[in-house]
Amino acid sequence: VRKCMSVLGKKQADVQSDKKAAPWKVMIAYFMKEHTSVSNVWLAKRLNMGVPQGVSRSLGIFKKDNGPKQRLYEEMVKITA
Repeated sequence: VRKCMSVLGKKQADVQSDKKAAPWKVMIAYFMKEHTSVSNVWLAKRLNMGVPQGVSRSLGIFKKDNGPKQRLYEEMVKITA
């Protein structure tokens, strides 16, 4: 998570101050779900995204809206992989 946040120019303070479904949080959550075995519970707590069901809903919308094909997401994958 820290490496992804660094790539996106985010700090720990942003986790608390930004909205629960901030695009950058959803992008990191999607990356973590695709590349690790983290749970929605863990993501909700670590990224301050509210309830686990909200994480799931946000990830579904991200995927449906072709989020994984966004240039910024692809750059994050290249840098952190």
